[in-house]
Amino acid sequence: MAPKEDIVNGAVTSCGCGITDYKSYVGYTKTMNCGIKATVIEDFGCNDVTVRFENGAIRQHIRRDHFRDGKVSPEGTHEM
Repeated sequence: MAPKEDIVNGAVTSCGCGITDYKSYVGYTKTMNCGIKATVIEDFGCNDVTVRFENGAIRQHIRRDHFRDGKVSPEGTHEM
């Protein structure tokens, strides 16, 4: 996996997960399965995004596929 610093500063185009066209999810908003909207506020690669929920809760170190599938909740677990 590429170092987080290299992903953040744009030195690499993949986090090492096999995806070679790295595009940031920052700014994407999606309604989670729990019914609450969440927005990606930081993106460090496919296994490490930070999301802010409309209720103000913040979750760190979330996998992008969990966000994409709506499986992130503002509580302690990200599987709904």
